[in-house]
Amino acid sequence: MENVFPPQPKRIRVTLESDNHTNLAADLWKKRPEFTDVVFLVGGREFPAHKMVLASKSDYFKRMLYGRMKEASQKKIKLFPDGSVAPATFQKVLQYAYIESLKLDEPLDDILAITYAADCMSFTELKSKLGEHLKNSINVGTVIKLYVFSKGNELLTAHHIDKKCLDFIENPSNTSAILKSEEFLELPKDYLKEVISRDTFVAPENDILQAVLKWKAHNEEEDIAGIVEQIRLSRFTAMEIFTIVEPTGLFTETDILDGIRVVNTADLSRTRPRGRYYYEGEQTNFLAREAKDITFDSRYKGEISISLPRSYLLNFLCFEVHPDLPASDKSKGYTYEVRVQLDGQTMLTLFDYSNGDYFNCRGQQVLFFPTLTLRYNI
Repeated sequence: MENVFPPQPKRIRVTLESDNHTNLAADLWKKRPEFTDVVFLVGGREFPAHKMVLASKSDYFKRMLYGRMKEASQKKIKLFPDGSVAPATFQKVLQYAYIESLKLDEPLDDILAITYAADCMSFTELKSKLGEHLKNSINVGTVIKLYVFSKGNELLTAHHIDKKCLDFIENPSNTSAILKSEEFLELPKDYLKEVISRDTFVAPENDILQAVLKWKAHNEEEDIAGIVEQIRLSRFTAMEIFTIVEPTGLFTETDILDGIRVVNTADLSRTRPRGRYYYEGEQTNFLAREAKDITFDSRYKGEISISLPRSYLLNFLCFEVHPDLPASDKSKGYTYEVRVQLDGQTMLTLFDYSNGDYFNCRGQQVLFFPTLTLRYNI
């Protein structure tokens, strides 16, 4: 009887790995200067490297080493002759290009230097990872430097770090510490003006004034005329203008008298409020959104007092007068008065519809007024 054998496979499938398997680029890094074909000169130091490795990781080096640039034919290439990238910084970026790993435990200035170098040399992955790291490293001690650095760096702008820094600076729980920090004194003049000119930078105006005075003492050569203009005298009391503001010598007699006049007359058209803007898109109902933090007080008959959890810039109020009143009942209506406290002390009447002989209000009331910083009572 003839033997029948099953069909035999004609392919052999197997994966073979060396006992000494390593990442080729990482192995080349360890063996430098063996097999290198280019040397970079940075700050007087020589860095042997492999064209192929760098060109595969960076368009900057791909164009330089394999394009039509003169460096393509050079064995030694001088980089950053202006000193904008230090040798130690270049070493770290070069290391990442080979082994794709970089352990950092560095001061913020060094991290920013590496970020700048990675950006200059188009190491996209390293730039992205540094951007994510910096975005999560914002605190009182780092926010000023990160804000200044990010304003001039497209990489960090792409990560919205400049916006995150501003949000952190404008958070009322951070402003006091930031104004008193040593880092605040290092703010360039234009950035200082930009920060304190923002309506959403909320802090006691005297704290802002004192911080500006310290900044001036630290930057004696700077002219602060444009910065002083951002100090809002309308947020001081008349007595504070006399006792605190005038002695600084930063304001003219006309400025002082004009500030007192605005405060005493409560001229809403001349006030320059600070507070957080409420955008309707955040939620449709402001009071509902803040309900957990709002204090309602109805101790007095017929009066409702609302205390907001933080300062807001508002220019309208919308509420309903007795919404349950039947539409068919035309005989009933209500009067009301709206008063606000701008500084926790001074009460200002915005609307007075309390005279029943002239006003008979019902339904939805939409009231517009000049933008004010409101926090205390509405």
